[in-house]
Amino acid sequence: MAAAASQRTRRDADSGRRRRCCVFPGWGTAGYHLMPYHPSVYVGDARQVLREVLAGLTVAFAQVSDSIAFAFIAGVGPLLGLHAAWIIGLTMSLVGSRPAMINGATGVRAAVIAPYVARLGVGYLFYIVIGAAIFQFIAAALSLTRFVRLVTRPVMIGFVCGLAIVMAIGQIRAFYVPQTEEFNDSTTILWQLFLVAIALLSMVVWPFIPAVGKTLPPPLVGIFVAMALEFGVVRAAAGHRTPVVSDLGNVNGGFPLLFWLDPQYAAILPPLTLEVLGEVWQPAFIAAAACMVEAVVTMEVANDMTGTDNPLPSRQIFALGLGNLLSGLLGTMGGGATIGPTVMACSNGANGRYRISGVVAAAALLLVILAASGVVAIIPTSALVAIMAVVCWATFDWSMPLIALAAVLPERARSCLGLRRKVRRIDALVMVTTTVLTVTVDLFTAVMIGTAISAIDYAWSRGKEVRIASELVPLEPGDELPTAAACASAPPPGPELAERAKCDASASELSSPVEPPQGLDAKRSPPDALASISVACSSLGAGAGPPSVLGTTALAAQGAGAAAPAPLAAAEEPPLEGLKRVYVVRGDLFFASTMDFARFFSPSVVEADPKLVEIRMDEATIRDYSGMHVLGVIAQRYHKAGKRVVLKRMGLQSFTLVSKADHLVQSFDYELERVSPDPPARPECRVEDGPVDPDPPLHEQAQAQFHA
Repeated sequence: MAAAASQRTRRDADSGRRRRCCVFPGWGTAGYHLMPYHPSVYVGDARQVLREVLAGLTVAFAQVSDSIAFAFIAGVGPLLGLHAAWIIGLTMSLVGSRPAMINGATGVRAAVIAPYVARLGVGYLFYIVIGAAIFQFIAAALSLTRFVRLVTRPVMIGFVCGLAIVMAIGQIRAFYVPQTEEFNDSTTILWQLFLVAIALLSMVVWPFIPAVGKTLPPPLVGIFVAMALEFGVVRAAAGHRTPVVSDLGNVNGGFPLLFWLDPQYAAILPPLTLEVLGEVWQPAFIAAAACMVEAVVTMEVANDMTGTDNPLPSRQIFALGLGNLLSGLLGTMGGGATIGPTVMACSNGANGRYRISGVVAAAALLLVILAASGVVAIIPTSALVAIMAVVCWATFDWSMPLIALAAVLPERARSCLGLRRKVRRIDALVMVTTTVLTVTVDLFTAVMIGTAISAIDYAWSRGKEVRIASELVPLEPGDELPTAAACASAPPPGPELAERAKCDASASELSSPVEPPQGLDAKRSPPDALASISVACSSLGAGAGPPSVLGTTALAAQGAGAAAPAPLAAAEEPPLEGLKRVYVVRGDLFFASTMDFARFFSPSVVEADPKLVEIRMDEATIRDYSGMHVLGVIAQRYHKAGKRVVLKRMGLQSFTLVSKADHLVQSFDYELERVSPDPPARPECRVEDGPVDPDPPLHEQAQAQFHA
């Protein structure tokens, strides 16, 4: 309480400085987010500012090679990747990027647009980038980033593995004659392979050289080594040449123009018609979705490395959309958050408090483009292949093949091969399926299908977790048995649920609920044992009741052909006069669990039950209309048998769902004796300034639920 009071006091004191911004949900306060740019923030922290500047310069050198390589994968000129890197990076760092997160041209964007650029041409690329920005604005306005949490870990593993394979396959174009679809001659290919091997070796060895190994990023070292070999050995000594960046397109430095004013695109730019929009909306949507997933993943990486948090993903996606809009208007390939440079920035001093590293990286990259375009033009494409080989190797999750193999092998084979890491086979299937679809179809389709498989698996397993405990208990004074007129009537019309709620919601406290058997949550029993019903003695409340019949079944253990529990034999059946059957239901009633739930209440079970049956729902939740419908079916079965079924102790969520659909569930015949509260859900918090109030201790939560 003291922490909450102090937090409210601090917020009240800052109310004059902070004003709410309601345009996009989850943005917090506008004045607070402008604070990182105020000079007073950096006073007294000059050492950290210097580390941020050096980290930004290091990232800028690495982004030069990465941006050219990604442009090469996308099939566009190198300047489109370089300009995209600084436009995206500068815009996002100034508007809404997470501190210490680096943005620019990405492999995800390159892999998505590459097939469309090859089929439609560069003229359609700018419409695709602008369309992706529009989709990202919509996602930010509707806070659709919350759905990224539905992407499971197996889907993410398959996503990154497939992305690595797609980028690796894209390197084959490096061995084509520039701007054609034909391979180079064998001599040129051999020299290219030689340069690739030497550049790879230099990038691997450079970090281990003492004193100088950390002065330059390994990709830049690989470029310098490849350039030296190209002009010192291949051309000067051997009299041969391999393709360089200038062979791929124009690299003349200069500030970009609006794409419809740029004379180099005048001949290839299509008019903006409905036909063109029909061609570009799908790749724009795929590019937007893929980059949003990558942005959220990169944000989590930065959170883990810096030990800080960023509670504003919607603002991040809005900044991403704004950066892509400017990038598309200025005639570049667009981009998003980059995992590799972000890791490099965090490893070199960015601490997650300031955006200096991102701003410095973008500004330095712009200076390189304007002042050193001549150097960029003579970079051998073989050096870019070597850089992308390292990126692909680092991106691919090499544990995935072993995990997938261990999932299908028996235990003895795993022991012989030393495979100790094993996941469920359905998770291995999701990994492999997502990887294959990423390579053969596209990234978005792969993620959607992988997520759908994971969701179906969850629904299937959750649907098998419904438990039912039953017990015979004495009738209570307020219990009403069915009359003869009610037994002979048609299916009951039943009073309105709202009227029942008004009459019964204010009822007094109930007697102690029926305790489920000890083995209710134990491992599933064999199907043959489910039909058995054992005789046991139990007590309710303070006084001990008569001997009762206690039967328990786990719906999860019933197979497709398993029979429902058989009624007691005639010799074992106790007298049912003065007794009622109480069923305690645990789990979720929804489309995946209703079939087994209805099968449990078979005609033989209905016939063996006494005249009054209670179904207690305080540990169950109705999730959808299928759950409501199955309760109506069970109520009709008991009514046709001349018996009365009462549904009691429904949770707030279930009651709200049923009461809103009252006109659809008129066949229900039950009473609401009490509305029991559902377990409190953790609210979505907006962290504005200072720590958030922690959760109350577990014993306080338990007391609150008990008194409710």
